[in-house]
Amino acid sequence: MLAMLHPTVSQPNPAILGCAGVPTTSRFEVAFIDTALDDWQALKAETPAGIEVFLIDSRCDGMAAMARALDGRRDIRAIHVLSHGFEGGLQLGSGRFDSNALAHRVEELASIASSLAPDGDILLYGCNVAAGHGPDFLSALGETTGANIAASRTPTGAADRGGDWDLDWSHGAVTTDALRFESYRGVMAAPTIVSGVAYVGENTIVLTFDQALDAASQPNLSYFASDMLTPSSVEINGAATNLSAAVISGNTLTLTLPMETFTNGDVLTIKYEDPTGNQTSGVLQASLSGDDVATFQNNVTVYGARPTTTPTLTATGGTTTFNASPVDLFSSVTADTNDTGQVFTGLTLTVTGLVDGASEMLGFTIPGMMGGPVTIALTGAGTLTGPFTGSAVGGVTLNGSTATVTISGLQYSAAEMQSFIDSIAYNNIAGTPSNGQRVVTLTGVSDDGASNNTASLTGIAATINVGAPPLTLPTLTATGGTPTFTQGAVSGADLFSGVTADTNDTGQVFTGLTLTITNVSDAEALLGIGSNPLALSVAGGGPTPLPGITGSGLGVFANVAVNGTTVTVTLTGLNHTNAQLATLIDGLSYINYTGGTFNGSPMSGNVTAGSRVITVTSVTDDGGNNHTASLTGVSATVNVTAAPPRRSCKAPR
Repeated sequence: MLAMLHPTVSQPNPAILGCAGVPTTSRFEVAFIDTALDDWQALKAETPAGIEVFLIDSRCDGMAAMARALDGRRDIRAIHVLSHGFEGGLQLGSGRFDSNALAHRVEELASIASSLAPDGDILLYGCNVAAGHGPDFLSALGETTGANIAASRTPTGAADRGGDWDLDWSHGAVTTDALRFESYRGVMAAPTIVSGVAYVGENTIVLTFDQALDAASQPNLSYFASDMLTPSSVEINGAATNLSAAVISGNTLTLTLPMETFTNGDVLTIKYEDPTGNQTSGVLQASLSGDDVATFQNNVTVYGARPTTTPTLTATGGTTTFNASPVDLFSSVTADTNDTGQVFTGLTLTVTGLVDGASEMLGFTIPGMMGGPVTIALTGAGTLTGPFTGSAVGGVTLNGSTATVTISGLQYSAAEMQSFIDSIAYNNIAGTPSNGQRVVTLTGVSDDGASNNTASLTGIAATINVGAPPLTLPTLTATGGTPTFTQGAVSGADLFSGVTADTNDTGQVFTGLTLTITNVSDAEALLGIGSNPLALSVAGGGPTPLPGITGSGLGVFANVAVNGTTVTVTLTGLNHTNAQLATLIDGLSYINYTGGTFNGSPMSGNVTAGSRVITVTSVTDDGGNNHTASLTGVSATVNVTAAPPRRSCKAPR
């Protein structure tokens, strides 16, 4: 412990108030700076000249140190206290000073009160001290000491961290200006314990703070027990002294004492301190009657018995194909009862898509037993058959094509439960299993805890394709253009670009497609398909062959159906790969002509101006099912315009 120094105003190093020692000098204003504050050196350096500075050792009782420092002093005009604060209290060194402490610190408060001038001020700079129920504590402090009190309802410190230097609450007529430390970059708020739990007969306590604790920088932790006179500390990730374990996770601190156990009347004070000096502490004291629940100060609760925890189970499913032999369903299984000494007792799962009655079943391998697997038929009368352990039983309820399997009476450790789940397999002994998908989903697990012994499971499913897997619909996308076709143009208007086509099933080809053309008003309207001009006004004359286009069997044909001004064109007999169909769609064009050739020669004849919308409405592949896909959004719009009338070159007569 550091020795007490005797400060003077000009002394460059102010006194560090240890756990013993008394200074002798007297000043009109004094400042106490808790070294638990982040960068307390900046506060010391910026304290105005003429104010006597004392440093409170963060390892010692701050109130006692202040009382010793002020013992025998008189007529002090103002006492500035710079420390961490919280709603209704201060953190001073290793102790908390709040309403509960007022009744127990009578001697220290009397020493502080006697050092003040008759109209002396006490200025408290801790964050949020005057917030919430803080005024009750501060008013009581003022009445006890006879001092005028100033404190803050908000964070105190740097503006960029949400703080300021305004002490916006007062008791009495405070005449001393609050100090301002413009170079200080911290705030004077410490983590405080908002909840905690401990258990009678155990040696672990879990504390939850109101803000995250810093574990990455290896903070120090200290605790003070009722039967210990000096603190002990432990370094995170380092060797523990008197604490067998100290683990920080977010804003939760778990301490394990090697020998101490919590019993009726125990007192335990915990202090957290990170490398920059931020700290908090609290007194944890239980008063138990039998196994009743008792509440500590700082909302810490002691239970007569540790509550049980819900079990957990995870696994990876996936998709597999059944080909006459049983198929495994799950892998990467983890299971935990999360309570010492407990075992797993049950499992529930569902199977959907059932159509083959008692021929469909699940198999389980029993951990530690010889012989074949246990099986259960997925029917309403299904039960476990084969070797099993203990009093385990299983049954099935059937609702339509969905079976719910319930297994109870297990006595499995976590490792055995993992092995049991990993062994689940699907089998179908029908001569010709019905095609389709079966989905096996794990829905619940239970252990033998007195409470919290059942957990619902989500997201653990395996899919089995029985027989030929369902095929996938083909797809086609394209960007439709908005070209203009003018009467007499040499070439047709190009319709689509950026075409992609996919059967989405290996080995399949496209066999057909359907298009519609709206507002067809002229007998000379043509759709260019490859090098073939297809007349859009001739219907009912039978299929039109389209030579030069890759087909199968007799070749590719186009059927034209006219309904008013809307024409539907259906192509059949295609034998196109994905790329070939994309090329075919990309080459489609629209044209109006009379008397000319399709490509190369000017067209003649009158046309009806207006828009023609060409839409690819469906594509078909050669799959056994899911082979025709309806399309949306694959459209092009052609603006057809008439040629302007020719002007005569003859001179008027």
